[in-house]
Amino acid sequence: MSFAAGNDLQNNKEKSVGRCEPIKVGLCKDLPYNETRMPNFMNHTNQEDAGMEVSLKSNKRGPSLID
Repeated sequence: MSFAAGNDLQNNKEKSVGRCEPIKVGLCKDLPYNETRMPNFMNHTNQEDAGMEVSLKSNKRGPSLID
């Protein structure tokens, strides 16, 4: 394996793992950890998008809550 090929493998591995960053979204500030990884398991590339989806999902009401 050449150095260039090894370097490409390392870059691909880092992209698939993501990067850790401090939690910035207010909704997530009270979690029992203070860092998150982007992209996350839902493939959000930033915390703002992830926070917006969590907020939207937590505001949905199921049929059992309407009655």
